[in-house]
Amino acid sequence: MNESDYLAELTMDGQALLLPQTEVRLLESVLDLHSDPARGEVWLQSEGQHIPVWSLDRELRPLPNLPTGRRFCALLGPEQQPFGLTLGGFRLVARSGCRLLPLPPALRGADSPLLGLVILDDRILPVSDAARLARRLPWPAEATP
Repeated sequence: MNESDYLAELTMDGQALLLPQTEVRLLESVLDLHSDPARGEVWLQSEGQHIPVWSLDRELRPLPNLPTGRRFCALLGPEQQPFGLTLGGFRLVARSGCRLLPLPPALRGADSPLLGLVILDDRILPVSDAARLARRLPWPAEATP
């Protein structure tokens, strides 16, 4: 099996989100993050890059602060525009055990961060990708994707 045979299950405050595993470039400890509380910014220094990091709530909206219980930072996105998300947990899931279902009409829309839903281990989990998540983030003006 190769990387494309898996999905990454990212957990944030009990809510799981699935992304293609190939879009998770790196996992770091939140202890490696830097912050500027006066500017409300959190970032990761990686390979000489200043990479913005966000924490999302259960509805995939940015939070103003790092929630307790977030232990990891997943580095996502393309090399030209990487970003990080704080996580409580992470695991790999074989695609073969997942069946992608279409979104209900209420969750569809041009600005929806979701691609579909997957039934996994008696749970219904949302599926997204880095590009859709990046469009919902409050990027600094000089770094808008």
